[in-house]
Amino acid sequence: MRNNNKWNDLKTSLKTVLDKISISSKKHLVSIINFSSEALLEYINANPNQINISSLNLMGKGTDFGKVLTETLCLLQNDKSNLNVALIFMTDGEAKYPENEIKALKTFIENNFKTKTFKFYGLGFECKNETLGKITQEFGGESQFANDGQELKNKYCEIFTKSLQK
Repeated sequence: MRNNNKWNDLKTSLKTVLDKISISSKKHLVSIINFSSEALLEYINANPNQINISSLNLMGKGTDFGKVLTETLCLLQNDKSNLNVALIFMTDGEAKYPENEIKALKTFIENNFKTKTFKFYGLGFECKNETLGKITQEFGGESQFANDGQELKNKYCEIFTKSLQK
C-alpha cells in the first residue's frame, strides 16, 4: 500500500466490519489473509471480537493475486466446518491475472460446496483494477471500488450486509 495512512484506513474499515459481525444475530467466523507479493494467513476461523487489528502489519510492496488465491484454497481445503463462505478480496494494486490459481479454486468450490454457499466480493481501494473485476466475474461475484477511507468503510459494510443475504 502506498503509505501508512492508507493501511490505517484499511484497518479502521476492517475493525468497523468486525464490530458489525460481532453484534449480528448469526455466528460468524473470520479468516484473514494478508497479502502483497506474498500471502500470510493471519487468522483462521476466529471469532470477530478476538481479532486484534493492531497485530496486522503492512506486508510490503507488490501485489500477487495468485499467492492469496493459493492461500485461500489451502484454507478452504483444511476447513472441516460446514459454514457458508463469503470472501472479501480487497486490494489497492493491480496484478497479473492468476489463471491457474483461479481454475484450482473454482474446481475445489464446484466439487466441495454442494451444501453450502461461496460468495466472492472484490473491493478495490484507490485503484481501478481490471484484474480484480475479471476475478470477481469468474466467481459470479461483484466488485466495487473505494476512493478514500470513508468510502472504503462504507463499501466494506455494504458488502458485509450483502454477504448475509442468500
